[in-house]
Amino acid sequence: ALKPGTFNCVHLNLATDWILYKTEGLHAWKRYFFADADSRLSIEEDCCSRHGTKSAWILSVLQALAKSARAYFLPADPILLLTILGKDARSRATQWMLEEWIHILPEFTMLVGQSETSEVQLNAASDVSAGSRAKTFISFPESMMSWLVAARVQAHKGMSYQARIPKYTHRTLL
Repeated sequence: ALKPGTFNCVHLNLATDWILYKTEGLHAWKRYFFADADSRLSIEEDCCSRHGTKSAWILSVLQALAKSARAYFLPADPILLLTILGKDARSRATQWMLEEWIHILPEFTMLVGQSETSEVQLNAASDVSAGSRAKTFISFPESMMSWLVAARVQAHKGMSYQARIPKYTHRTLL
């Protein structure tokens, strides 16, 4: 178990549905969200694989998050990653993102939670709980989960910062 205040934390909010929503809008999110399992895997492969249509955007997000990590974290402190990446065995197309993140920041030790369930909400609740005791937290823009973790980190006398991600536009649900 991690001792409170001995680690840093980053929210890698790179789930396929969020990537589609942020890059293509609500119609793309709905197409993915309401698709059957096989169609979802196909959409994920086309969109989010290493050579997918959104890979350049994903790399820019990873670089921006890495810039924030270098600005606010010391390499001596491990980084707990709050992410869906690597937790769903069916979702192999996005595994490269986790590998790329680790490659970009070789001077840091990364910690990634494991999951016994494919229930996204249970994994997120576990991540919120684990991340809430971080010394410093880098949040992802426009994410309710990041907001919750940041609030809990600050309540425990930690610091939180929001990553600045280039070309990250706000889209409304309307």
